Amino acid sequence: MKFLIKSVIVLVTLVFLAIGVASFTGNGYLIKGVALTYLKGYSTANIGDAKDFDTRIVNASTKPYVLAKSTNQIEISSELENEMRSTGTVGTMLIVNDSVKWEKYFENHNPSATSNSFSAVKTMICFLVQIAIQEGKIPSWNTPVKKFLPWLTGKYADSLTLFHLAAMSSGLDWNEHYTDPFCVTAKAYYGSDIEGLMKTLPIKDKPGVKWVYQSGNTQLLGLVLKQVYNKDISSVFSSKLWQPIGAQTKATWNLDSKDGMELTYCCLSASVADFAKMGLLVLHKGSLNNTRILDSSFINKATMPAFDPVYGTGFWITTIKGERVVFFQGHLGQFIAVIPSKNAVFVRVGNHTKGPGPIHACFTKYIQEVLIVLK
Repeated sequence: MKFLIKSVIVLVTLVFLAIGVASFTGNGYLIKGVALTYLKGYSTANIGDAKDFDTRIVNASTKPYVLAKSTNQIEISSELENEMRSTGTVGTMLIVNDSVKWEKYFENHNPSATSNSFSAVKTMICFLVQIAIQEGKIPSWNTPVKKFLPWLTGKYADSLTLFHLAAMSSGLDWNEHYTDPFCVTAKAYYGSDIEGLMKTLPIKDKPGVKWVYQSGNTQLLGLVLKQVYNKDISSVFSSKLWQPIGAQTKATWNLDSKDGMELTYCCLSASVADFAKMGLLVLHKGSLNNTRILDSSFINKATMPAFDPVYGTGFWITTIKGERVVFFQGHLGQFIAVIPSKNAVFVRVGNHTKGPGPIHACFTKYIQEVLIVLK
């Protein structure tokens, strides 16, 4: 009994010591990170962690767009269902010719449940920048970032444009890593001052030379939007995108702190159907719910490769079985895929992916099965 008491005392002492060291060294974010991952059985962020963050509400639309259900519903194949279950899928939807052909949920998920978009929201942030350009609040995608963020530092800070950020060729000093607790990605996710963190990161390499996927790029775009509109990003997103597309479910956005700033490179929690509407917006070249939201010329250019064959202006790009697919992609396999030739949108949200690389093997498998259905 005495041994047990001593062991508990030692453990508690070590925990408090670790907390003290983390705070003293400027790594206080590790406390939150460990509590929300390792102590809950995860090695990285998870799709339901909005409940553990300060968040801001994005209200559902006052004029909801209700997706039509096809009279010819499709059951997903046993092969595709097995693939989805093996990758921890919680929700999937296929829309063809503006009608839902299938909608299926796993692991107690349901149509009104929300889950973290992770980086799929990067594409939506690019939409907001485009809208600001259409409104004349930003001159163009070639506008220098320092026009809005004069504090930007680094040898090449003056050369950085909004397009460089959206197309992932900024030269930002940022190491994208999802399991290293000491990486800047973890500090951004679990830290309490995202703007302060971004101010410490210089533009160290020449923009427009090399494609490097970096979440910090989209956070900088978020800071630009905050400066342009002088409002929180959730409010801008709600009025410019969420309301116009007819979102039916209240969404939330993870913040860096109470009443703080949105993590604009990730972390919009929404329903499968409302994510699907973002895909329909792309499929219809910028129009949805009887509303023109984005210029069609922007959609055409954004879905073409910029500095790498797999990436455009906030969009991932690939060809599967001869069909061109453009898609939003988030950590753990949050996918909103548009297949223009089939007039189709495919959505999948879930807990993990299968296969390495920027375009995961499981995504290829999902689309291959969808294309079989659409023959």
